[in-house]
Amino acid sequence: MLASVYFRLYKKLSQPYKRCFGLFVFLLILPAPIAYILVHFYGYDKSLLQNSLWALFGVLFMTFATSVVYELRVLGRFAFDQERRTALKKFGDAFILVFLGLYFVRGLVQGLRQPALKRVSIKINNTQFKELKIIQVSDLHIGQSAGADFVSKIVSRINALDADLVVFTGDFIDKAIDEVKPILQPFKTLNKPAFYVLGNHEYYRGVYGIINYIKYNFQDNIRLLQDESLVFRKGDEAINIIGLHDLAGHRFGLLKPDIKKAFANVDENLAQVLLAHQPRQTLSLEDAKPDLILSGHTHGGQIFPFHFLVRLAQPFLSGLYKMNDKTQIYVSNGTGFWGPPLRVLAPSELTLITLKGKKA
Repeated sequence: MLASVYFRLYKKLSQPYKRCFGLFVFLLILPAPIAYILVHFYGYDKSLLQNSLWALFGVLFMTFATSVVYELRVLGRFAFDQERRTALKKFGDAFILVFLGLYFVRGLVQGLRQPALKRVSIKINNTQFKELKIIQVSDLHIGQSAGADFVSKIVSRINALDADLVVFTGDFIDKAIDEVKPILQPFKTLNKPAFYVLGNHEYYRGVYGIINYIKYNFQDNIRLLQDESLVFRKGDEAINIIGLHDLAGHRFGLLKPDIKKAFANVDENLAQVLLAHQPRQTLSLEDAKPDLILSGHTHGGQIFPFHFLVRLAQPFLSGLYKMNDKTQIYVSNGTGFWGPPLRVLAPSELTLITLKGKKA
């Protein structure tokens, strides 16, 4: 479908700009067949081809979005003479090509750069709680998009931040565990307590293998929470950290999220922070009312205007929302990316959350 949109746009452009548009798209498509040759005939890593195909998909999506902008033009509705109409069309064609080029460059720059540090202050209605600093890391997609160098830099940045704990809110690993073991090693140097809940992509990649490896190799660094809670203490301060399995468990028929089990041992006198990968999990909280929910999954839409499609599937897209008189949810744009290495109006983030209690 996206390819057909490309040809529709190509046909409507003025003749001088057809060549420019064709050359632009050809140069962006070219890496895919080159990657195929390198992988299949010269033994290069298969991820090279995978990433090239994802980039191609991203280009086609951007072409689709640009063609929609082109279709919205209104110049043809005015009674200009033919000469002026032709000149205006050429101007519009030039504009749309410049727009597509800038759209792609902006997406590539935002997609490949290190995530910005985003500082968020959240107040909760709890008079017993004072302050806690939480680093949220979400949607790293290790193995699929995040490699060893990216992971090493993220861990160094986490260790340098003044915070009390780290939470990984799903889609941490996105390859079979045997393929990412070397990439995960920097996490053994974490200098802060860390907690982790599964995302949907862990289910796609062999969830039991991932669980076993994390449990037995990172037990001193990362605590995996599976429909369970614990009390995190820092001096006189204490808070419930609750972890929920992902909704993908229903689809796979294993490790289904269980709200009652997750909240069974919660200390009602303490503030509650729930880690749930998908914002949509808030629709099945039943009687549970945590003070704060930390989610990811949406990537903030990743490539505008894909935001609108994500919003149809998820009740919250990006940032902080108030759900009721007690519960708030913060949805991260993600620390990595998924699929095309592109981001537009949804920058990646490493989030430092300062959680404060309401004064008595």
